[in-house]
Amino acid sequence: QQAATALAECSSRLQEQRKRLLVWRSVQQHAGGVLEDQQVQQLASDALSDPKAPPMAAELLPSALTSLLLAGCSVSSVQEVAAAATAPLPSHPSATAAASVDGWSSSSEQLVAAAVSEAVSSALADVQEAMAVEQATGGSSGPAEPLQRLHAVVGSLDAELPDDSQLYALRSSVASAVAAFVEGLETQAYGLPAGTQLLQLQSQLGSEYWPGWLPEGAGESVPGIVATPGGGAPMLKQQRMLLLGRTLAALGGRWPQVQAVADDVSGPKAAQQLFMRLLQDAVDVSQLRVLAHLLLTVWNNGEVWAGQQSQGQGQQEELPESDANGHSHEGSSENVSPLHACWSSLAARFLKDGHLADAIRVVDVSAAPAGNQGSRSPHLTRSEMTALIAAAPMAAAPGADAAAAAGADAPAPELPASGQALSSPAVRICMGLLSPFEEHQKEALSALEATPADLPSEVASGQEEVLLALTAASVKAGPHAVTALAASALWPAVATALASQPVHPALVKSAAGGAGSEVPAAAGCLLGALVSCLISAQQHPVAAALMAQRLRLHPALASLSGAMTVLERYVKDCRAITWQQRIPATVDAAHFQGGPAAPFTLQALAAAFPGMCKEALKHLQSASRSA
Repeated sequence: QQAATALAECSSRLQEQRKRLLVWRSVQQHAGGVLEDQQVQQLASDALSDPKAPPMAAELLPSALTSLLLAGCSVSSVQEVAAAATAPLPSHPSATAAASVDGWSSSSEQLVAAAVSEAVSSALADVQEAMAVEQATGGSSGPAEPLQRLHAVVGSLDAELPDDSQLYALRSSVASAVAAFVEGLETQAYGLPAGTQLLQLQSQLGSEYWPGWLPEGAGESVPGIVATPGGGAPMLKQQRMLLLGRTLAALGGRWPQVQAVADDVSGPKAAQQLFMRLLQDAVDVSQLRVLAHLLLTVWNNGEVWAGQQSQGQGQQEELPESDANGHSHEGSSENVSPLHACWSSLAARFLKDGHLADAIRVVDVSAAPAGNQGSRSPHLTRSEMTALIAAAPMAAAPGADAAAAAGADAPAPELPASGQALSSPAVRICMGLLSPFEEHQKEALSALEATPADLPSEVASGQEEVLLALTAASVKAGPHAVTALAASALWPAVATALASQPVHPALVKSAAGGAGSEVPAAAGCLLGALVSCLISAQQHPVAAALMAQRLRLHPALASLSGAMTVLERYVKDCRAITWQQRIPATVDAAHFQGGPAAPFTLQALAAAFPGMCKEALKHLQSASRSA
């Protein structure tokens, strides 16, 4: 009798050990390439250290399954490990009870559900810790990837399971846990980096993650902020919270007195009201530039609400239609940006505070075709553009731009009356030439031809970008405008401002820099484009004198055959540069953080630069034969 009992006990232990080895083989098979070697060895040690502790013990198996999920192992692999752990011991008299050793009577599905719940709780704890660090440091410090483990858990559920209902239940449990966590956050936490990333992840459930999945109770599509997988009120709420998080992140805590909630970004009308509150409370140019970033990048110029009918917004406005050469003409109409009133108010504020280059940027980007913005360009209406141009002569002293470069809190230096006399016509003419409306272009050209003769030639701090933008706008407008510019009293100041520009496109040094650095690369074509346009306008002496000044040549080379030789050699060298590949396809908010005042116009000139050089060479060769 004792021998039989001992034999049965030995058989049971051997079968349990066999099962432990089968479970470990399953873990090793599915953990390979997912867990680090050290983690794999630790699991092996835990599984094999004590023969009396089977692998389904509460302190071992759930922890192993959770580790696999947090490491990014697919839920189907975790399911196989759990199935191996809960399978009955083969050929054992008490096989039906084998899965309940040490109190575990769970099925593999229950084990997986418990592991998913524990994994998502652990990952959300990481997010909570990261947000606490970011809140304590003002968002300037925190883990590089606070959602790494949460992304791993969510991604693990992209796999397929034999039972669709089980997979749906697991996904719904994770989505519910994330939603509950988000609901428990304070609104300001949405603007923290970790908070914004969490909202972004939540919005991806059912699209980038788990394609086709819908939360329980989601009905037919509801017009929302962006297209949703299946629509419904839960999705719409998530999208608004995500947009609120992005908005708060863009504001970066610079408006502590302004409180924003999800309803403030529910549509264009509500967003415009929030924008006006922010604009009213802005005290320095850095805040105004943040608002430009908000309009252009975060709110995508109103396109984030493309699915909504904007009440009183997006009405039909008469806008210019551009031909293949970029020249505008009237007669077409299209929907203006639903945020055009925001752009108009922002540009007016830039002018009022004396940040003339920033005001020109708004006009320049407003005239950009839709394709250069990736969606709809931030059009100003005809009346708004007219009012903005009319306000230019009354703008504050342009020394504010120099103060902005020195620091947001630096006071704007007072410019003498002569400085104001130079800036006022330059800004007004530049805006008119950049305007997409033909009537403004004609008025600007007339104003250029009628500029007073007593304008100063000295360029004060803050005026250089305005004059360079005027030059770019004149070149884009064509030979007639360039001829008028060269004959105007603004020309000496323009020539002085051009001294800061590369004399040749190959001399641009910032082309390989970070965000927005391609536009300075495009600025390298400004002098060459101006010279080419002057040649095409039969202004050879003016072009030669400009080149002699910039290249520090003997004045004799600016006249007669010497001028033709210098110009031809220069234009040929410019044409030989294949640098236009570095020109970006879009103008984004980075260009409101400094750099040229007319980034889009410079892009247009860069694209047309080879053709301009070719046309100028034809004129030079024709002039040489005539001589």
